[in-house]
Amino acid sequence: MQHQVAHIATQIDAARLMVYNSARMKDASQNVVKEAAMAKYYCGEVRISMLILFYRQHVFARGS
Repeated sequence: MQHQVAHIATQIDAARLMVYNSARMKDASQNVVKEAAMAKYYCGEVRISMLILFYRQHVFARGS
């Protein structure tokens, strides 16, 4: 369980850094189309990973 939580925390931090990097580039008037798209995609993937982990923990806790 601790490994799974650490993995999700790492993914969340990576997604946050991708968003911050896109914002920094936008503030510097740089082209951010690729970086913003990558951040958006990865944030969605992290969200799905979190939902799956929480669902599995809920089912495991219920014993079903």
